[in-house]
Amino acid sequence: MSQRLARKEKLHAACVAYVDERISFLNETIQETQNSANNESRSSMGDKYETTRSMMHLENEQMSIQLKEAINLKKIIDQIPVVPSKFVVPGALVYTNKGNFYFAISMGKITIGKDDFMAVSIASPLGQAFYEKCKGDTVSVNRTKYTIEKID
Repeated sequence: MSQRLARKEKLHAACVAYVDERISFLNETIQETQNSANNESRSSMGDKYETTRSMMHLENEQMSIQLKEAINLKKIIDQIPVVPSKFVVPGALVYTNKGNFYFAISMGKITIGKDDFMAVSIASPLGQAFYEKCKGDTVSVNRTKYTIEKID
């Protein structure tokens, strides 16, 4: 396996781990919140009890939405191929004059060895500007010009 493909596999694995950790955290938090709501005893102050249960219910709903989003990210990252590319498409590893990008999911900075990469969604404004560009192309986003030096 080439070093270039190995780097891409490490970036992909970092994105998968990030999403898996997020899903696990949200599942655990939802379960803990549900357990707390179920164990909340009625006090003589009924309104306080109902307010607490309502707040826990709202918190669970918000976390359920986040969980659904994380599961969707998992589906997206699982569909991204780890293969060489000549164009900026999902899974492309792009080197520019302003930094390196891995177009997969929006995750932020990932360091592999001595190199830093920004994991960015192809659906983001930056991803859309880069989409289907190739080596040598220039992309302008928010008054910043990026020149694509290499794509793996």
